[in-house]
Amino acid sequence: MRGHPAHAGSPDPSRAQQNTGPGEVVSSAGVVITMLPTAEIVLEVVEPLDDWPKDTIYLQTSSAGAAEGDQLAEVADASAVTLVDVPVSGSTHPAEEGELTILASGPGSARTALQPVFDALASRAPGSAGPGWAHA
Repeated sequence: MRGHPAHAGSPDPSRAQQNTGPGEVVSSAGVVITMLPTAEIVLEVVEPLDDWPKDTIYLQTSSAGAAEGDQLAEVADASAVTLVDVPVSGSTHPAEEGELTILASGPGSARTALQPVFDALASRAPGSAGPGWAHA
């Protein structure tokens, strides 16, 4: 993201920009973003949230359904991590230009902290409601 420090990890070490595990990647981050191909992989990566600092804001941008959003919300709540479910619409070119459309669903209290991230990622970031709302 232009203008913001970023760290990368991957369940597949051959694809990671930095070969680190999720706990190491999130240790110094106030906001964590995942963009993974399936809900199953998202859950595999984030379920060990015990390694995440308390009060981390987690932007889950993968294509997961409402049921998976509810499951992620339960895992996040149990670990004092704030989940914001953020489905993303757009292809590679809009992503490179920071012109994605994102539909954020999560606590409104996280919106102020996330606004600089939304500004870097998207041209539009409407709404804020409970987890899973953006997939409904």
